[in-house]
Amino acid sequence: MTNPTERMISDLGLSCHESEVVLAFNECFGDHEAAEVGLETVMDAYHGRWESEAAYVESFHEETGELDKLPEAFRFYVDWEAMGRDWFINDLIRSDEGHVFARCW
Repeated sequence: MTNPTERMISDLGLSCHESEVVLAFNECFGDHEAAEVGLETVMDAYHGRWESEAAYVESFHEETGELDKLPEAFRFYVDWEAMGRDWFINDLIRSDEGHVFARCW
């Protein structure tokens, strides 16, 4: 007998990447949570795969243009590790494999 997550992956014909994201979501939020909330919610909460919390936060600031607002001389003083820890306390969660999800979905 298959569990709800396996059934979801099979029934929707998910790609390897989508299946990996679903399994990472379950790792972060509980067994079979993805099957309960649905693929659209899982993918909306997904922010990609990152080697560290700091890497995610730094990339976010680069991609949104926030980093450009700082004078170049000050950019080296940003503590991405500390900022990453802060962001991941309440707002984000990262799986063991580096998949990042919003905590509120």
